[in-house]
Amino acid sequence: MNDSLALAKLYPYPRPYRSYLFADGHALELGSYASDPFETGVVIQGDRVTAAKQALGNLGIKSFCPLLERTAVLAYGSNGAPSQLARKFSDLPGTVIPVLSAELANYDVVYSAHFTHYGSLPATIAISPGTTLKTLVAYLTPRQLSVLHRTEVGPSKTNSGHYTYRYLNAAVTMSNGERLDGIPAYTSRHGACGLKGLPIALNEIVAINRQFSACDQVKMLEQAQILLEPRQKLDSFLLNLINEPAIRSKYNDRLRSSALNVMV
Repeated sequence: MNDSLALAKLYPYPRPYRSYLFADGHALELGSYASDPFETGVVIQGDRVTAAKQALGNLGIKSFCPLLERTAVLAYGSNGAPSQLARKFSDLPGTVIPVLSAELANYDVVYSAHFTHYGSLPATIAISPGTTLKTLVAYLTPRQLSVLHRTEVGPSKTNSGHYTYRYLNAAVTMSNGERLDGIPAYTSRHGACGLKGLPIALNEIVAINRQFSACDQVKMLEQAQILLEPRQKLDSFLLNLINEPAIRSKYNDRLRSSALNVMV
């Protein structure tokens, strides 16, 4: 599998469901922490347990923005994956982001009604009464939030991205017991993919008491390919939509025509 196809098929990418510090491309597993993982957290590396500040210092990171000066953002899709954060923040050397495990009540993660420029069917958040989503919360500095905005919402003058930055009036329980009564998140402008007339959850994302049927990325891409280009093989279909923006736009128009509103 070439790199382009791997990027398309492996979404939303491996992520820990334990808290971690994303530190200049490294994912440092966090042990227990109190209110601020920088001040009270420890990093677990094999048999070694190291204070978080010391672990960051060992990577040459001596200064970083404290947690209280950061914005908590729900990282329910690929933004919770270290490899995706490494790609998005490659131009910001020394980036440190606490990515903390949490549970979100009455929501699930489903496929959005659009393809990414790298060929995946990405995620969006969906109301799902009774479901508890195992998720992550990224704590971002103003500069980091600006970078993420460009990848999700698009440049500030155009807002041409596929997502809207909005506040969820939802109960978030952090792994240290702290409760957040609401959190901002990126939600799809297009709604949920409605290939089968119902929202489809991402099988790679863990949820308790899931109400929607679930499907993994490759099977979902195969279903889209059969609908949109039944005579093509999946890999050819993906390479065409990755390399040809006009083709991708045509496919996205088709997906949007049957999109579902999952945020009512």
